[in-house]
Amino acid sequence: MHILEPMTVDFARIGGSNAQREVIEDTLLVALMRAGEVQKARALLDRRLHRRPSPRDTRWLTGLAA
Repeated sequence: MHILEPMTVDFARIGGSNAQREVIEDTLLVALMRAGEVQKARALLDRRLHRRPSPRDTRWLTGLAA
């Protein structure tokens, strides 16, 4: 989590496809949720949902609110 978090700021420099970068972001998101970092996970989900709708991300965001 501590290694992935700083990388999210500059995903374009990492390279790879959008799908590959999303796997990194998914990994970070799950790590944040499991670590109880609700505010960070919520902020990441809000940014993702602002970029594009996703039923899975919406469910995860709803789950964080519970």
